Amino acid sequence: MLLASPFGLAAPGRRAGAPVTLVVPFSKGGSSYFLADVLARGMSRQLGRRLRLEVRSGDYGIAGLRELQGRADGRTLYLGSIITNSMTPEFHREQIPFDYDQVVEPVTKLAVFPSIFMVNAACRAQSVREFLQQLRRTSGRLVYGTDFLGTTSDIAAIQLANATGLKVAYRATPGALGILADLMAKRIDATWLNAVTATQNRGKYKALAVLGPERLPDFPGVPTLAQAGYGGIGAPFWQGLFVTRGAPPQVIDGLYGAAVRAMATAEARAALRKVDATPQTSSSPAALAADISRE
Repeated sequence: MLLASPFGLAAPGRRAGAPVTLVVPFSKGGSSYFLADVLARGMSRQLGRRLRLEVRSGDYGIAGLRELQGRADGRTLYLGSIITNSMTPEFHREQIPFDYDQVVEPVTKLAVFPSIFMVNAACRAQSVREFLQQLRRTSGRLVYGTDFLGTTSDIAAIQLANATGLKVAYRATPGALGILADLMAKRIDATWLNAVTATQNRGKYKALAVLGPERLPDFPGVPTLAQAGYGGIGAPFWQGLFVTRGAPPQVIDGLYGAAVRAMATAEARAALRKVDATPQTSSSPAALAADISRE
């Protein structure tokens, strides 16, 4: 369904009217901006108007969520994720300066990105178990890198440390490239970075495991955490599309349809395949809301 009535849009492939803004809560260099760029190209063609990317990073994704306030015409969208839309509203609800449940409306999941458990390139350990045993003999703790407290990396680090009898500490550095720089400088012991960043920065780290259900074509020699002996750790990192609650139903339906079609194109699938990500859309906006509620 096109948004011709509420937006006054042109037919697919034609550009008309003011652009739609897609707010990206994290800076360039990571999976969020990568996916936003893929989605923008596809949805622009579906909607018949340009989807403009706008980075609003900071405050656990809250800085970007602010942009949805009072914009229920569907022209301001948000590229969210399990972190910003399942975890932030729980861990950092007191820091959200508005009623999250009255402002943010799910539209659809878009894709799932695996991540790589990586250590410094000079590390001698050849497996996760060997690496953790090395930490037990030396510092007795796992110092990991993260954007901020309240991410899937934090949960995976705590689970991994608990399973090994290690203490856990963190260093917060905004952005995937900043975290990678900390790893290279040995300011942290390890981190989990998405496959986009990992693929684009080969040679700057040692990959020990994949946080995902299966091995990745671009990392064929790297086992999954389960294969490495640490099953049940971590959660799938999905990203999705959100809009302001109160947008007309026909607008939400139109955005849903345009996003699903955009992610189903050969171009989008090929782009995601290059970074070992998988397109995954929801059966409906309500289905994504239910998934978030379960999480």
